[in-house]
Amino acid sequence: MVVGCVWLLDKALRSMAATMMAGTLFSANLQLLTIEQGYFDASVKEKPLLHLWSLGVEEQFYIFWPLFVSIISRLSFRSALGCQLIVVVASFVCNILFLGFHGENKYSFYFPLSRFWQMAIGGLLAYVELPTLSGPSKLSSAALVPLPFAYWFLLPTLGTACVIFTGPLPVINQYVLGNAVSLLYPRADLRPVYVQPYAMIVLSEVLSLATLYLVENNLRRRKAAWVVLVLFVLMVAVGVTAAVVFKMTATFSVKSKELASYARPHEHSAVDSVVRNWSQPPRTSNPTGTKLHSAAGDWNPWRSTHHAGDLALIEEVKPKVLFIVTNWVKFLRAGGLQDNGSSPPCCAPGYVDSCPNQSRKDVDTLVTLFEQEISAFVVSGIKVFVATVNPAGSEYHHSNILNGNAVEACIRELVEKAIRNANATLVAFSENQCVDDVCHVVSMKEGEPVFKDNDHLRPYFARNYLTSVDQVVQAAWE
Repeated sequence: MVVGCVWLLDKALRSMAATMMAGTLFSANLQLLTIEQGYFDASVKEKPLLHLWSLGVEEQFYIFWPLFVSIISRLSFRSALGCQLIVVVASFVCNILFLGFHGENKYSFYFPLSRFWQMAIGGLLAYVELPTLSGPSKLSSAALVPLPFAYWFLLPTLGTACVIFTGPLPVINQYVLGNAVSLLYPRADLRPVYVQPYAMIVLSEVLSLATLYLVENNLRRRKAAWVVLVLFVLMVAVGVTAAVVFKMTATFSVKSKELASYARPHEHSAVDSVVRNWSQPPRTSNPTGTKLHSAAGDWNPWRSTHHAGDLALIEEVKPKVLFIVTNWVKFLRAGGLQDNGSSPPCCAPGYVDSCPNQSRKDVDTLVTLFEQEISAFVVSGIKVFVATVNPAGSEYHHSNILNGNAVEACIRELVEKAIRNANATLVAFSENQCVDDVCHVVSMKEGEPVFKDNDHLRPYFARNYLTSVDQVVQAAWE
Protein backbone atom coordinates (compact mmCIF):
# COMPACT_ATOMS: atom_id res chain seq x y z
CA MET A 1 0.00 0.00 0.00
CA VAL A 2 2.87 2.37 0.79
CA VAL A 3 4.43 1.72 -2.62
CA GLY A 4 1.04 2.25 -4.27
CA CYS A 5 0.61 5.60 -2.52
CA VAL A 6 4.01 6.70 -3.82
CA TRP A 7 3.77 5.40 -7.39
CA LEU A 8 0.10 5.37 -8.42
CA LEU A 9 -2.28 8.15 -9.45
CA ASP A 10 -5.47 8.47 -7.44
CA LYS A 11 -7.67 6.40 -9.75
CA ALA A 12 -5.25 3.46 -9.88
CA LEU A 13 -4.65 3.74 -6.12
CA ARG A 14 -8.41 3.69 -5.50
CA SER A 15 -8.72 0.51 -7.56
CA MET A 16 -5.83 -1.07 -5.65
CA ALA A 17 -7.39 -0.14 -2.30
CA ALA A 18 -10.72 -1.64 -3.40
CA THR A 19 -8.98 -4.90 -4.32
CA MET A 20 -7.15 -4.92 -0.97
CA MET A 21 -10.42 -4.41 0.93
CA ALA A 22 -12.02 -7.24 -1.02
CA GLY A 23 -8.95 -9.39 -0.37
CA THR A 24 -9.38 -9.06 3.40
CA LEU A 25 -12.89 -10.45 2.90
CA PHE A 26 -11.60 -13.25 0.63
CA SER A 27 -13.57 -11.86 -2.31
CA ALA A 28 -10.99 -10.11 -4.50
CA ASN A 29 -12.22 -12.12 -7.49
CA LEU A 30 -15.74 -10.72 -7.07
CA GLN A 31 -14.43 -7.15 -6.87
CA LEU A 32 -12.39 -7.67 -10.03
CA LEU A 33 -15.58 -8.56 -11.90
CA THR A 34 -16.38 -4.83 -11.77
CA ILE A 35 -13.14 -3.91 -13.56
CA GLU A 36 -13.34 -3.53 -17.34
CA GLN A 37 -9.73 -4.50 -18.06
CA GLY A 38 -8.82 -8.15 -18.41
CA TYR A 39 -6.19 -10.07 -16.46
CA PHE A 40 -3.62 -9.86 -19.27
CA ASP A 41 -4.34 -6.30 -20.48
CA ALA A 42 -1.52 -3.77 -20.49
CA SER A 43 -3.16 -1.73 -17.75
CA VAL A 44 -2.81 -4.52 -15.17
CA LYS A 45 0.59 -3.05 -14.26
CA GLU A 46 -1.42 -0.47 -12.32
CA LYS A 47 -3.22 -3.22 -10.36
CA PRO A 48 -0.45 -4.87 -8.33
CA LEU A 49 -2.94 -6.87 -6.22
CA LEU A 50 -4.79 -8.34 -9.19
CA HIS A 51 -3.37 -11.79 -8.44
CA LEU A 52 -5.38 -11.98 -5.18
CA TRP A 53 -8.36 -13.19 -7.23
CA SER A 54 -7.05 -16.77 -7.00
CA LEU A 55 -6.97 -16.65 -3.19
CA GLY A 56 -10.57 -15.44 -3.21
CA VAL A 57 -11.69 -18.38 -5.36
CA GLU A 58 -9.68 -20.75 -3.17
CA GLU A 59 -11.18 -19.53 0.10
CA GLN A 60 -14.71 -19.57 -1.35
CA PHE A 61 -14.15 -23.17 -2.42
CA TYR A 62 -12.91 -24.04 1.08
CA ILE A 63 -16.21 -22.75 2.44
CA PHE A 64 -18.40 -24.49 -0.14
CA TRP A 65 -16.75 -27.89 -0.60
CA PRO A 66 -16.56 -29.09 3.05
CA LEU A 67 -20.22 -28.18 3.57
CA PHE A 68 -21.14 -29.95 0.35
CA VAL A 69 -19.13 -33.08 1.21
CA SER A 70 -20.54 -33.20 4.75
CA ILE A 71 -24.03 -33.39 3.24
CA ILE A 72 -23.35 -35.98 0.53
CA SER A 73 -21.24 -38.15 2.88
CA ARG A 74 -24.53 -39.43 4.29
CA LEU A 75 -25.40 -40.87 0.89
CA SER A 76 -24.20 -44.13 -0.58
CA PHE A 77 -20.77 -44.15 -2.20
CA ARG A 78 -22.17 -44.18 -5.75
CA SER A 79 -24.69 -41.42 -5.03
CA ALA A 80 -22.09 -39.23 -3.33
CA LEU A 81 -19.66 -39.78 -6.18
CA GLY A 82 -22.38 -38.91 -8.69
CA CYS A 83 -23.25 -35.70 -6.85
CA GLN A 84 -19.62 -34.61 -6.90
CA LEU A 85 -19.34 -35.38 -10.61
CA ILE A 86 -22.46 -33.30 -11.26
CA VAL A 87 -20.89 -30.32 -9.46
CA VAL A 88 -17.62 -30.72 -11.38
CA VAL A 89 -19.37 -30.94 -14.75
CA ALA A 90 -21.76 -28.07 -13.94
CA SER A 91 -18.85 -25.84 -12.91
CA PHE A 92 -16.92 -26.72 -16.06
CA VAL A 93 -19.97 -26.00 -18.25
CA CYS A 94 -20.38 -22.67 -16.43
CA ASN A 95 -16.75 -21.88 -17.27
CA ILE A 96 -17.29 -22.62 -20.97
CA LEU A 97 -20.60 -20.75 -21.22
CA PHE A 98 -19.13 -17.58 -19.73
CA LEU A 99 -16.37 -17.42 -22.35
CA GLY A 100 -17.04 -14.30 -24.43
CA PHE A 101 -19.96 -13.25 -22.22
CA HIS A 102 -20.75 -9.63 -23.18
CA GLY A 103 -17.56 -9.65 -25.21
CA GLU A 104 -15.34 -10.47 -22.19
CA ASN A 105 -13.93 -13.53 -20.45
CA LYS A 106 -13.77 -12.10 -16.94
CA TYR A 107 -16.80 -14.08 -15.69
CA SER A 108 -15.17 -17.27 -16.89
CA PHE A 109 -11.95 -16.20 -15.19
CA TYR A 110 -13.03 -14.64 -11.87
CA PHE A 111 -16.51 -16.03 -11.13
CA PRO A 112 -16.12 -18.71 -8.41
CA LEU A 113 -18.60 -21.19 -9.89
CA SER A 114 -16.59 -21.10 -13.11
CA ARG A 115 -13.39 -22.18 -11.32
CA PHE A 116 -14.64 -24.63 -8.66
CA TRP A 117 -14.32 -27.60 -11.03
CA GLN A 118 -10.52 -27.32 -11.01
CA MET A 119 -10.29 -27.73 -7.24
CA ALA A 120 -13.26 -30.09 -7.08
CA ILE A 121 -11.36 -32.61 -9.20
CA GLY A 122 -8.74 -32.74 -6.45
CA GLY A 123 -11.48 -33.11 -3.85
CA LEU A 124 -12.96 -35.92 -5.90
CA LEU A 125 -9.64 -37.78 -5.92
CA ALA A 126 -9.37 -37.38 -2.15
CA TYR A 127 -12.91 -38.71 -1.68
CA VAL A 128 -12.37 -41.86 -3.71
CA GLU A 129 -10.75 -44.61 -1.62
CA LEU A 130 -8.31 -46.24 -4.04
CA PRO A 131 -7.31 -49.89 -3.43
CA THR A 132 -3.70 -50.48 -2.46
CA LEU A 133 -1.76 -51.20 -5.64
CA SER A 134 1.90 -51.58 -6.38
CA GLY A 135 1.15 -49.04 -9.06
CA PRO A 136 -1.35 -48.62 -11.89
CA SER A 137 -0.39 -50.11 -15.21
CA LYS A 138 1.45 -47.95 -17.67
CA LEU A 139 -1.41 -48.42 -20.12
CA SER A 140 -4.06 -47.10 -17.72
CA SER A 141 -1.89 -44.12 -16.85
CA ALA A 142 -1.22 -43.34 -20.50
CA ALA A 143 -4.93 -43.52 -21.26
CA LEU A 144 -5.49 -40.48 -19.05
CA VAL A 145 -3.07 -38.32 -21.01
CA PRO A 146 -5.26 -37.45 -24.08
CA LEU A 147 -8.19 -36.32 -21.92
CA PRO A 148 -6.95 -32.75 -21.31
CA PHE A 149 -6.99 -31.92 -25.00
CA ALA A 150 -10.81 -31.73 -25.08
CA TYR A 151 -10.47 -28.17 -23.84
CA TRP A 152 -7.28 -26.32 -23.05
CA PHE A 153 -8.74 -25.56 -19.64
CA LEU A 154 -8.51 -29.23 -18.78
CA LEU A 155 -4.81 -29.54 -19.52
CA PRO A 156 -3.23 -28.19 -16.30
CA THR A 157 -6.00 -29.44 -14.01
CA LEU A 158 -6.34 -33.02 -15.23
CA GLY A 159 -2.59 -33.18 -15.81
CA THR A 160 -2.05 -32.52 -12.12
CA ALA A 161 -4.77 -35.03 -11.25
CA CYS A 162 -3.00 -37.66 -13.39
CA VAL A 163 0.27 -37.09 -11.52
CA ILE A 164 -1.52 -37.54 -8.18
CA PHE A 165 -3.45 -40.57 -9.44
CA THR A 166 -0.38 -42.47 -10.67
CA GLY A 167 1.30 -42.19 -7.27
CA PRO A 168 5.02 -42.21 -6.44
CA LEU A 169 6.10 -45.35 -8.37
CA PRO A 170 6.18 -44.27 -12.06
CA VAL A 171 9.63 -43.39 -13.39
CA ILE A 172 8.97 -39.65 -13.85
CA ASN A 173 7.41 -39.26 -10.43
CA GLN A 174 10.12 -41.29 -8.72
CA TYR A 175 13.28 -40.00 -10.38
CA VAL A 176 12.32 -36.49 -11.57
CA LEU A 177 9.64 -35.10 -9.29
CA GLY A 178 10.92 -37.07 -6.30
CA ASN A 179 14.67 -36.72 -6.75
CA ALA A 180 16.97 -35.60 -3.97
CA VAL A 181 17.22 -32.04 -5.23
CA SER A 182 13.44 -31.62 -5.27
CA LEU A 183 13.17 -33.09 -1.79
CA LEU A 184 15.97 -30.86 -0.53
CA TYR A 185 14.26 -27.78 -1.98
CA PRO A 186 10.55 -28.39 -1.36
CA ARG A 187 8.12 -26.50 -3.57
CA ALA A 188 5.90 -25.61 -0.65
CA ASP A 189 7.37 -22.16 -1.15
CA LEU A 190 5.45 -21.79 -4.41
CA ARG A 191 2.27 -20.76 -2.64
CA PRO A 192 3.90 -17.69 -1.05
CA VAL A 193 5.27 -16.82 -4.51
CA TYR A 194 1.87 -16.06 -5.97
CA VAL A 195 0.85 -14.23 -2.81
CA GLN A 196 3.46 -11.61 -3.71
CA PRO A 197 2.65 -8.84 -6.28
CA TYR A 198 3.86 -9.40 -9.84
CA ALA A 199 5.39 -5.93 -9.78
CA MET A 200 7.97 -7.36 -7.37
CA ILE A 201 8.65 -10.54 -9.34
CA VAL A 202 12.42 -10.08 -9.05
CA LEU A 203 12.16 -10.30 -5.26
CA SER A 204 9.33 -12.83 -5.19
CA GLU A 205 11.52 -15.86 -4.52
CA VAL A 206 13.21 -14.23 -1.53
CA LEU A 207 9.87 -12.96 -0.23
CA SER A 208 8.24 -16.36 -0.67
CA LEU A 209 10.99 -18.17 1.24
CA ALA A 210 10.86 -15.59 4.01
CA THR A 211 7.06 -15.87 4.17
CA LEU A 212 7.24 -19.66 4.31
CA TYR A 213 9.99 -20.13 6.89
CA LEU A 214 9.64 -17.00 9.02
CA VAL A 215 5.86 -16.56 9.03
CA GLU A 216 3.78 -19.53 7.89
CA ASN A 217 5.84 -22.35 9.42
CA ASN A 218 6.15 -20.52 12.75
CA LEU A 219 2.43 -19.80 12.88
CA ARG A 220 1.55 -23.43 12.11
CA ARG A 221 3.63 -24.63 15.05
CA ARG A 222 1.90 -22.30 17.49
CA LYS A 223 -1.45 -23.53 18.77
CA ALA A 224 -2.12 -20.67 21.19
CA ALA A 225 -5.48 -18.92 20.95
CA TRP A 226 -3.83 -15.52 20.67
CA VAL A 227 -2.44 -16.41 17.22
CA VAL A 228 -5.90 -16.41 15.66
CA LEU A 229 -6.80 -13.19 17.47
CA VAL A 230 -3.63 -11.42 16.29
CA LEU A 231 -4.16 -12.55 12.70
CA PHE A 232 -7.77 -11.35 12.85
CA VAL A 233 -6.74 -7.94 14.21
CA LEU A 234 -4.05 -7.57 11.54
CA MET A 235 -6.56 -8.47 8.82
CA VAL A 236 -9.02 -5.89 10.15
CA ALA A 237 -6.23 -3.29 10.27
CA VAL A 238 -5.34 -3.98 6.64
CA GLY A 239 -9.00 -3.69 5.65
CA VAL A 240 -9.47 -0.42 7.54
CA THR A 241 -6.29 1.02 6.01
CA ALA A 242 -7.50 0.08 2.54
CA ALA A 243 -10.90 1.64 3.26
CA VAL A 244 -9.32 4.92 4.38
CA VAL A 245 -7.10 5.07 1.30
CA PHE A 246 -10.10 4.19 -0.91
CA LYS A 247 -12.10 7.05 0.60
CA MET A 248 -9.27 9.61 0.47
CA THR A 249 -7.18 8.57 -2.53
CA ALA A 250 -6.42 12.17 -3.55
CA THR A 251 -4.84 12.71 -0.13
CA PHE A 252 -2.68 9.57 -0.15
CA SER A 253 -1.58 9.56 -3.81
CA VAL A 254 1.76 11.37 -3.94
CA LYS A 255 1.76 11.46 -7.75
CA SER A 256 -1.73 12.99 -7.90
CA LYS A 257 -0.77 15.67 -5.38
CA GLU A 258 2.32 16.54 -7.41
CA LEU A 259 0.25 16.67 -10.59
CA ALA A 260 -2.42 18.83 -8.95
CA SER A 261 0.26 21.21 -7.73
CA TYR A 262 1.72 21.44 -11.22
CA ALA A 263 -1.65 21.94 -12.91
CA ARG A 264 -3.03 24.41 -10.38
CA PRO A 265 -3.00 28.02 -11.70
CA HIS A 266 -0.16 30.03 -10.20
CA GLU A 267 -0.62 33.36 -8.53
CA HIS A 268 0.63 35.24 -11.61
CA SER A 269 -1.61 33.29 -14.00
CA ALA A 270 -3.71 35.51 -16.26
CA VAL A 271 -6.45 32.84 -16.49
CA ASP A 272 -8.74 32.39 -13.53
CA SER A 273 -12.16 31.47 -14.99
CA VAL A 274 -13.55 27.94 -14.88
CA VAL A 275 -14.17 27.86 -18.63
CA ARG A 276 -11.32 29.83 -20.08
CA ASN A 277 -12.01 32.06 -23.07
CA TRP A 278 -9.68 34.62 -24.60
CA SER A 279 -12.58 36.62 -26.08
CA GLN A 280 -14.19 37.20 -22.68
CA PRO A 281 -14.25 40.97 -21.90
CA PRO A 282 -13.11 43.26 -20.51
CA ARG A 283 -9.86 43.80 -22.36
CA THR A 284 -7.04 44.33 -19.89
CA SER A 285 -4.12 44.42 -22.31
CA ASN A 286 -3.85 46.05 -25.73
CA PRO A 287 -1.87 44.64 -28.65
CA THR A 288 1.51 46.16 -29.45
CA GLY A 289 3.88 45.75 -32.37
CA THR A 290 6.17 43.53 -30.32
CA LYS A 291 3.30 41.28 -29.28
CA LEU A 292 2.04 40.95 -32.84
CA HIS A 293 5.48 40.04 -34.19
CA SER A 294 5.93 37.43 -31.45
CA ALA A 295 3.37 35.22 -33.19
CA ALA A 296 5.50 34.87 -36.33
CA GLY A 297 8.20 32.74 -34.71
CA ASP A 298 6.00 30.96 -32.21
CA TRP A 299 5.42 27.55 -33.70
CA ASN A 300 6.33 23.87 -33.44
CA PRO A 301 6.56 22.14 -36.85
CA TRP A 302 3.88 19.53 -37.39
CA ARG A 303 4.66 15.97 -38.46
CA SER A 304 3.09 14.62 -41.67
CA THR A 305 1.97 10.99 -41.97
CA HIS A 306 -0.10 8.98 -44.39
CA HIS A 307 -3.73 8.33 -43.51
CA ALA A 308 -3.56 4.59 -44.22
CA GLY A 309 -0.57 4.28 -41.92
CA ASP A 310 -2.42 6.15 -39.18
CA LEU A 311 -5.37 3.77 -39.44
CA ALA A 312 -3.11 0.71 -39.38
CA LEU A 313 -1.30 2.00 -36.30
CA ILE A 314 -4.56 2.69 -34.45
CA GLU A 315 -5.91 -0.77 -35.30
CA GLU A 316 -2.69 -2.39 -34.10
CA VAL A 317 -2.22 -0.42 -30.89
CA LYS A 318 -5.93 -0.07 -29.97
CA PRO A 319 -5.44 2.96 -27.71
CA LYS A 320 -7.91 3.75 -24.97
CA VAL A 321 -8.57 7.21 -26.43
CA LEU A 322 -8.29 8.63 -29.96
CA PHE A 323 -8.39 12.40 -30.53
CA ILE A 324 -8.81 13.54 -34.15
CA VAL A 325 -8.09 17.14 -35.11
CA THR A 326 -7.84 18.48 -38.64
CA ASN A 327 -8.50 21.61 -40.64
CA TRP A 328 -11.75 20.52 -42.22
CA VAL A 329 -12.33 23.53 -44.47
CA LYS A 330 -8.83 23.28 -45.93
CA PHE A 331 -9.42 19.79 -47.33
CA LEU A 332 -13.21 19.89 -47.90
CA ARG A 333 -13.98 22.88 -50.15
CA ALA A 334 -15.82 21.37 -53.15
CA GLY A 335 -14.62 23.79 -55.80
CA GLY A 336 -15.54 21.58 -58.77
CA LEU A 337 -18.49 19.85 -60.38
CA GLN A 338 -17.00 16.51 -61.50
CA ASP A 339 -17.73 13.57 -59.18
CA ASN A 340 -14.93 11.06 -58.50
CA GLY A 341 -16.95 8.06 -57.38
CA SER A 342 -15.60 5.96 -54.52
CA SER A 343 -12.14 7.61 -54.55
CA PRO A 344 -12.79 11.30 -53.93
CA PRO A 345 -9.73 13.55 -53.56
CA CYS A 346 -8.91 15.92 -50.73
CA CYS A 347 -8.13 19.50 -51.57
CA ALA A 348 -4.48 20.51 -51.80
CA PRO A 349 -3.11 21.92 -48.52
CA GLY A 350 -2.39 25.59 -48.23
CA TYR A 351 -5.39 26.87 -50.21
CA VAL A 352 -3.19 26.99 -53.32
CA ASP A 353 -6.24 26.60 -55.57
CA SER A 354 -10.02 26.52 -55.44
CA CYS A 355 -10.02 22.70 -55.29
CA PRO A 356 -11.55 22.24 -58.77
CA ASN A 357 -11.14 18.43 -58.61
CA GLN A 358 -13.53 18.01 -55.68
CA SER A 359 -17.32 18.20 -55.91
CA ARG A 360 -19.96 18.48 -53.22
CA LYS A 361 -20.74 14.79 -53.68
CA ASP A 362 -17.05 14.04 -53.14
CA VAL A 363 -17.23 15.91 -49.84
CA ASP A 364 -20.25 13.83 -48.81
CA THR A 365 -18.36 10.64 -49.72
CA LEU A 366 -15.27 11.68 -47.76
CA VAL A 367 -17.31 12.53 -44.67
CA THR A 368 -19.17 9.20 -44.96
CA LEU A 369 -15.87 7.30 -45.16
CA PHE A 370 -14.65 9.23 -42.13
CA GLU A 371 -17.83 8.33 -40.24
CA GLN A 372 -17.32 4.65 -41.05
CA GLU A 373 -13.71 4.74 -39.85
CA ILE A 374 -14.42 6.36 -36.49
CA SER A 375 -17.53 4.22 -36.02
CA ALA A 376 -15.35 1.11 -36.35
CA PHE A 377 -12.99 2.50 -33.72
CA VAL A 378 -15.90 3.20 -31.35
CA VAL A 379 -17.25 -0.33 -31.81
CA SER A 380 -13.80 -1.76 -31.03
CA GLY A 381 -13.92 -0.04 -27.62
CA ILE A 382 -11.83 3.06 -28.35
CA LYS A 383 -13.16 6.36 -26.97
CA VAL A 384 -13.09 8.67 -29.98
CA PHE A 385 -13.04 12.47 -29.70
CA VAL A 386 -13.22 14.66 -32.80
CA ALA A 387 -12.65 18.40 -32.97
CA THR A 388 -15.30 20.04 -35.10
CA VAL A 389 -14.80 22.98 -37.47
CA ASN A 390 -13.46 25.89 -35.44
CA PRO A 391 -13.31 29.55 -36.43
CA ALA A 392 -10.22 30.14 -38.58
CA GLY A 393 -9.16 31.95 -41.73
CA SER A 394 -7.14 34.89 -42.96
CA GLU A 395 -8.77 37.23 -40.47
CA TYR A 396 -7.04 35.25 -37.70
CA HIS A 397 -3.59 35.85 -39.10
CA HIS A 398 -1.65 38.21 -36.85
CA SER A 399 -1.02 40.49 -39.84
CA ASN A 400 -4.76 41.04 -40.31
CA ILE A 401 -6.13 42.15 -36.96
CA LEU A 402 -9.89 41.77 -37.19
CA ASN A 403 -12.61 40.30 -35.02
CA GLY A 404 -13.38 36.85 -36.36
CA ASN A 405 -16.92 35.56 -36.58
CA ALA A 406 -17.08 33.45 -39.78
CA VAL A 407 -17.57 29.69 -39.57
CA GLU A 408 -17.98 27.31 -42.52
CA ALA A 409 -21.47 26.26 -41.48
CA CYS A 410 -22.06 23.75 -44.27
CA ILE A 411 -18.90 21.72 -43.63
CA ARG A 412 -19.40 21.97 -39.89
CA GLU A 413 -22.91 20.55 -40.19
CA LEU A 414 -21.68 17.58 -42.25
CA VAL A 415 -18.78 16.83 -39.91
CA GLU A 416 -20.79 17.14 -36.70
CA LYS A 417 -23.51 14.89 -38.10
CA ALA A 418 -20.89 12.23 -38.90
CA ILE A 419 -19.45 12.52 -35.38
CA ARG A 420 -22.87 12.03 -33.81
CA ASN A 421 -23.77 9.11 -36.09
CA ALA A 422 -20.54 7.33 -35.13
CA ASN A 423 -21.25 7.81 -31.38
CA ALA A 424 -17.99 9.72 -31.04
CA THR A 425 -17.58 12.76 -28.77
CA LEU A 426 -17.55 16.21 -30.33
CA VAL A 427 -14.91 18.69 -29.14
CA ALA A 428 -15.61 22.37 -29.90
CA PHE A 429 -12.65 24.72 -29.60
CA SER A 430 -15.10 27.62 -29.99
CA GLU A 431 -16.07 27.02 -26.36
CA ASN A 432 -12.76 28.67 -25.44
CA GLN A 433 -12.53 30.86 -28.51
CA CYS A 434 -15.77 32.79 -28.93
CA VAL A 435 -18.27 34.73 -26.83
CA ASP A 436 -21.71 35.46 -28.29
CA ASP A 437 -20.52 34.36 -31.75
CA VAL A 438 -17.64 36.86 -31.65
CA CYS A 439 -14.20 35.26 -31.79
CA HIS A 440 -11.36 37.65 -31.12
CA VAL A 441 -8.01 37.38 -32.85
CA VAL A 442 -6.22 39.09 -29.95
CA SER A 443 -6.80 37.77 -26.43
CA MET A 444 -8.48 40.09 -23.96
CA LYS A 445 -6.03 39.57 -21.10
CA GLU A 446 -2.67 39.10 -22.79
CA GLY A 447 -3.34 41.36 -25.76
CA GLU A 448 -1.54 38.90 -28.05
CA PRO A 449 -2.58 37.08 -31.25
CA VAL A 450 -3.94 33.64 -30.45
CA PHE A 451 -3.16 32.15 -33.88
CA LYS A 452 0.25 31.56 -35.44
CA ASP A 453 -1.23 31.94 -38.93
CA ASN A 454 -4.63 31.48 -40.54
CA ASP A 455 -5.31 28.07 -39.00
CA HIS A 456 -3.01 27.15 -36.11
CA LEU A 457 -3.31 28.10 -32.46
CA ARG A 458 -0.19 29.24 -30.68
CA PRO A 459 1.07 26.73 -28.08
CA TYR A 460 0.59 29.13 -25.16
CA PHE A 461 -3.12 29.59 -25.85
CA ALA A 462 -3.65 25.90 -26.57
CA ARG A 463 -2.00 25.03 -23.26
CA ASN A 464 -3.64 27.69 -21.09
CA TYR A 465 -7.09 28.11 -22.65
CA LEU A 466 -8.27 24.95 -24.40
CA THR A 467 -10.16 23.39 -21.48
CA SER A 468 -12.42 21.79 -24.10
CA VAL A 469 -9.62 19.25 -24.59
CA ASP A 470 -9.49 18.31 -20.89
CA GLN A 471 -12.22 15.70 -21.40
CA VAL A 472 -9.90 13.81 -23.74
CA VAL A 473 -7.15 13.63 -21.12
CA GLN A 474 -9.65 12.67 -18.44
CA ALA A 475 -10.94 9.80 -20.58
CA ALA A 476 -7.38 8.55 -21.07
CA TRP A 477 -6.84 8.47 -17.29
CA GLU A 478 -10.03 6.58 -16.52
